[in-house]
Amino acid sequence: MRTLTLPWTLIVALALPAPEAWAQATSSHPAASANPPGGGGASASAPSAPSAAGSGGKAPARAPAKSKATTQHKPPATSVGRNKAPVHKKPRAPGPPHAPDPSARRSVAGVEAAEEKTTVADTPELAALRAAERELFEPQGEAVSAEAGFATSLLPTSATPRVYASGLPPPSVLGMDRGLPEMRTADWLSKLALPDLPVRWNDRLVQYLEFYKNDPRGRAIASAWYKKLGAYEPMLRAILRENKVPEDLLWVAVVESGLRPTAYSSAGAAGLWQFMPDSGKLYGLVIDRWVDERLDPVRSTQAAAKYLSDLHRRFGTWELALAAYNMGFGGLLASIRKYNSNDYWQLSRFEAGLPWETTLYVPKILSLAVVARNPVEFGLDGLQRDPPLRFDEVDVAPGVSLISIAEAAGVALADIEQLNPQILASRVPPRAPGRAAAGAWSIRVPPGRSGGVTANLVRVRSREPRVEPVVLRQGESVADLAKARNTTERVIEQLNALRSDEVPRPGTVLVVPVAPTTPAPPVSSDKPVVVVAADLPTAPGTRRLFYRVVAGDTLSGIANALSVRADDLRRWNALDPMARLHEGMTLLAMVPESVDRLQVATMTVDDVKVLVAGSDEFFAYFEGLKDRVRTTIVVKPGDTWKTVARRTGLSVGMLERINRRPRTEELRPGERIVVYVPSHSAARLGASGQPAEDDEPRTPMAPPCPDDLPPLPASPEVGTQAPGSETSAPAEEGADPAPTAPAAACARPESS
Repeated sequence: MRTLTLPWTLIVALALPAPEAWAQATSSHPAASANPPGGGGASASAPSAPSAAGSGGKAPARAPAKSKATTQHKPPATSVGRNKAPVHKKPRAPGPPHAPDPSARRSVAGVEAAEEKTTVADTPELAALRAAERELFEPQGEAVSAEAGFATSLLPTSATPRVYASGLPPPSVLGMDRGLPEMRTADWLSKLALPDLPVRWNDRLVQYLEFYKNDPRGRAIASAWYKKLGAYEPMLRAILRENKVPEDLLWVAVVESGLRPTAYSSAGAAGLWQFMPDSGKLYGLVIDRWVDERLDPVRSTQAAAKYLSDLHRRFGTWELALAAYNMGFGGLLASIRKYNSNDYWQLSRFEAGLPWETTLYVPKILSLAVVARNPVEFGLDGLQRDPPLRFDEVDVAPGVSLISIAEAAGVALADIEQLNPQILASRVPPRAPGRAAAGAWSIRVPPGRSGGVTANLVRVRSREPRVEPVVLRQGESVADLAKARNTTERVIEQLNALRSDEVPRPGTVLVVPVAPTTPAPPVSSDKPVVVVAADLPTAPGTRRLFYRVVAGDTLSGIANALSVRADDLRRWNALDPMARLHEGMTLLAMVPESVDRLQVATMTVDDVKVLVAGSDEFFAYFEGLKDRVRTTIVVKPGDTWKTVARRTGLSVGMLERINRRPRTEELRPGERIVVYVPSHSAARLGASGQPAEDDEPRTPMAPPCPDDLPPLPASPEVGTQAPGSETSAPAEEGADPAPTAPAAACARPESS
């Protein structure tokens, strides 16, 4: 007889009811229609497994509804031998999950969560143009590998050898200009008006022009940009003309941002001209938490005109200047030296000569400039363009809120915010820029409203709470400022438009209520407790200071602020250099006496109560906060971790934690273990851990005083020996006398 062995999965499948029977059983269940079993209670219309992250951030596609007869459903837990009914989980609401809470992420991470900003990829015209470029400029022919050599299909078909004196492969291999087809040599190209930028009839440039002329997608993109440009074109041309650069460079802003002043890229570039922060600051733009002048169309255009002018002076041609604007002038210089050519069009033909984006960047800008110069030829003459952006400018003192400016001008707040996208916190920055001789900021208001701001702003501002700027010191937090100004954190957060997950860093300028004239309520006289790894002595020439960590602090940042070495700071406080510092920690530092304490929030030894970690004073303080004392008990026969835990009111896990040993290790009679017990019951525990006989603590016994003892009997004669005594060896000559025990405290009986 042969034994048939079945896989366990098959055995389980055979033991389960048939799908039809299970479907019938579930259909009769009271909650079957509302909450089908399986999948943790999720409904059949729940989103499918792939996450939104894998689909470009979009909501995942919904899975088709499944029949209840499918085998993926699990039967509910039976209640055999139980009195409880089966529990059904509430299904999650259909649709994509909610966005995470920034404040919750801040509480978990301890630092500000990364801000998600609108990127230029969100511009419909730029996205459509990139999609079209993938079709217009797809790779021609087969790829060339340096290891495999030329593909045979790319070699000349003629039997006669073709000699190239340049030493380069044939143009068809490199993807060079393949010559202009007959349609590209049409008369319409020669009749086009040219921009004030140099134009070379490169193959890619002509392809762009044909796309904008003949392709419906190209005509739609050109029309949208030509229409939007009406709002900014007068301002852009005036600034470029003032800086003596070609006015058609304005199309750089179109290609960079799609004419969206508040656009951010994933790399950190921002504004119409997509300045990176460092480049923007080099060209005079103010960038901080209050203002980002990269978002200011006027200021960023002035900076871009100077930057492009500098690039042109360095490279000599506008094609190379535009390429450097896109890829960085350092990378372009390296490519010029590598290929020994300063011709942009030649560099764009070499393998790895320029980034692919830069290869298309210059012809893309030149083609748009040509299109704008020939609106009739490209069907743009009948468009209704956006009206030019007009505004008045008025000087405003630092720290004024945009709400007050809008009220004084008699317009909506949204109008002021739209004209001033560079203002980030709904308030004029509290410090005037260095370029402002009058110490004021220039704010834009709708045309004809500047007079109202000048006349009404003082009256309107008088209704606002009085504020003044302060610079956040190293070690200070918003809570510290609120306490010093006798206000609340919420008030300071509202005045400065602080996000729930934003942590201001040292050096940040904040506005706070003016210090009150009435004295602040008295502060508690209790000194804050500081725990140190060791009670180190103060080194000569230094002061022992204590620094309280605030959110976002780093070991190196604190060391720099205190003028000490980070490695010393780590050793003084027993820190792991790879781990983060956490808000509320207090660090000990031996700071040179020459360091100015006013720049950093620190405490001296007189300001704090110092406790050494693990000392008796340490445990007395922290256990005293819980009304407990630390003591030891003696293990008796039969004692276990559970009985000791029950007697002391601690958990077994806490006993493990206190004594640094596992519960699986048996207790031995006579050994001592450490426990934390309530203060009111400490006196009831004897050395054995059992309750004492009475509630009153016993007074320790002291030895009696010698004067109160009975007199000793007379000494026996020499040579005799007291009964029961042993003969002592005579002391050696010159030996030290035996030490005498110190006098102990004695207890004298009270007189009756």
